[in-house]
Parts: sequence; structure tokens; C-alpha cells
Amino acid sequence: MWSFKTKPRRKNMMKITLTDGQEFTGKASGNVGASPWVHVDIGTELIYYPLHRIRDVRTWSEVE
Repeated sequence: MWSFKTKPRRKNMMKITLTDGQEFTGKASGNVGASPWVHVDIGTELIYYPLHRIRDVRTWSEVE
């Protein structure tokens, strides 16, 4: 089980990679088991992706 909740500061932003290679920078929240969706907030819109479409989620500290 995992969950991501961040404040909208750059250092707390997530890098989200989908299985088709698309990448987003934003906030992601989701919970495996309780919800089959990941909510990706990229500032201008809130997108819902099913878990099987999410390949990787990393914090910026892990990326940099």
C-alpha cells in the first residue's frame, strides 16, 4: 500500500511516469487497494489515471 500527498512546493513535487512514457510534474495521491486510481494534479488540471497506467512516481529529491 502506498500514498503520495505533497504540498505545492517544487521540492515536494513528484515526477510521474506513465506506462506509455508520458511524464508529468505535479502532485500524486492514491492508495492501492482502497482506490484503483491515482489523482495527478499538474496545477492546471486534475487527472485520474488507473494504477496500471502508472509506471513510476518519484520525488524531485530522488530525481535530482
